[in-house]
Amino acid sequence: MSGKREGKRAEEKKNGKSVILTALLKGAVMGAAVLLLCLLAGAGGISLGMLGQEMMARWGILSCVAGGLTGGWMAVREERRMALILGPGTGGILFALLLLTGLVLCGGSPAGERMLPVLCACLCGGGMAGILGRKGKKRKKR
Repeated sequence: MSGKREGKRAEEKKNGKSVILTALLKGAVMGAAVLLLCLLAGAGGISLGMLGQEMMARWGILSCVAGGLTGGWMAVREERRMALILGPGTGGILFALLLLTGLVLCGGSPAGERMLPVLCACLCGGGMAGILGRKGKKRKKR
C-alpha cells in the first residue's frame, strides 16, 4: 500500500508543471464564465431600468474583478503552495482570453487606454485570491 502512495507522490512531483498549468487554465475559464454571467446581469439590469447606461463601464470593471477573484480562487484551491503565483497568473490569462476574444469577434485591437483598467481589474482580482488563499504559517506551540 505504501509503495502505491510513494509512486503517486513521485508522479505528482514529476508532473508539477502540468498541474500548475492545468490549474491556471481551469481558473481562467471559470473566471471567464463568471465574468460573462456578471456582464449578462449588468445588461439585464440596464434593460430593466435598474442601472443607468453610464454604469456599464464600471460594471464591466467590477465583473473583471469578480471573474479574476473566482478564477484565481479556483486555481489556488488546487495548488495552495503556489498561491501568490497562481492568483495573478490566472488574472493575466483571463485578460489574455478577453483580449483574444475581442480580437476575434471585433476584428481590431482596442485602444490601450481602455484596456488598462481591465488588465488591472483582472490582475487585482486574481491577486486577491492569491493572497486570501495561500497557506498560513505553522505556529509554534508553547
